[in-house]
Amino acid sequence: LAAASAAASASPPPPSSSSSSTDKGGGGPRQQHHHQPPFDPIDFLNHHFLTESSLVAALPDLRLTASGRISRLDDSISDAIRSQSDLADSTSSDVARARSAILALHDRVELVQRKARLSERAVLEITRDMKRLDYAKRHLSRTITALKRLHMLLHAVQQLRVASGEDRAAGRYHPDYRSAANLIDATRLLLGHFDGYMGSVQRMRDVRDAVGRMRLELREGVVYGFRVVGLGFKVATDKREKERGGDDARRKGKGGGRGGGGG
Repeated sequence: LAAASAAASASPPPPSSSSSSTDKGGGGPRQQHHHQPPFDPIDFLNHHFLTESSLVAALPDLRLTASGRISRLDDSISDAIRSQSDLADSTSSDVARARSAILALHDRVELVQRKARLSERAVLEITRDMKRLDYAKRHLSRTITALKRLHMLLHAVQQLRVASGEDRAAGRYHPDYRSAANLIDATRLLLGHFDGYMGSVQRMRDVRDAVGRMRLELREGVVYGFRVVGLGFKVATDKREKERGGDDARRKGKGGGRGGGGG
């Protein structure tokens, strides 16, 4: 009876359809059950209890063994359910922590994006200010260069007045043609930088006209000197007077034409 009880407690439970289907499906640890025959309770009882009286006598022990095994199964099931409940709680707490970490990471990403947008806006503003400063520097450089050239032009014009004998306060009554020739070239080059201002700045037109007038006077003086040397003082003087009279007549004719057109 003790051997029968031990065999009953140690005998494996009948395999379920799912396990048998799993065993039939393929490899794995369950392949070893293919070599074991299915559990048959009738064969088990006939093998261990040859007579009905022996079976009836062994029923109390069998019942006790089955009850103990059922109790152990209940305990193991309770432990499994309890551990599963604990795992569920821990899993819930882990999920909550992961969710809070994800939200914190999302907030950090948004903060970084906002700072990046602010930095980009600041960079654009700095770049715009740098461009403005660059434009201001260019205009300032051009203005300084223009002022320097204007100062050189006015100084050259003043020296040209002295060299041509027009400035009587300097004590020169005869033109210095060598110095005047160099100054005429300098004034011509400097006036070329101010061509864009001739139509809008009256002072620049006055300077240009004054330089042109002094060039004509110097030219007349040079021509008159050569004529005096070649033709004599009287002939040279007569020719100069005729040329000046012709120039005056042409100037008056131009003035009258403009006046008639205006009338």
